[in-house]
Amino acid sequence: MRSHAQTAFSDVEAEIGEAVDFVVHVERQPGRRIIREVLRLNGYNRAKESFHCEAVYDANPVSNLHNNPTGKDTDYAIA
Repeated sequence: MRSHAQTAFSDVEAEIGEAVDFVVHVERQPGRRIIREVLRLNGYNRAKESFHCEAVYDANPVSNLHNNPTGKDTDYAIA
């Protein structure tokens, strides 16, 4: 998409929202790697400029209850 000079950043984000199904956060520790979080990407909202994500797995369940007590979709904006 970068080959087109008029491609907007929101267009790229929307393409990512359509192409990516899951995001896996892996933490590297000495001698091993740990899966910290798995998010299901349910699309992109152009009006809010945010991704709709659902937490599938969280290594720290307390933070999962704190951040998303209902288990429903959460919006994540790219910083």
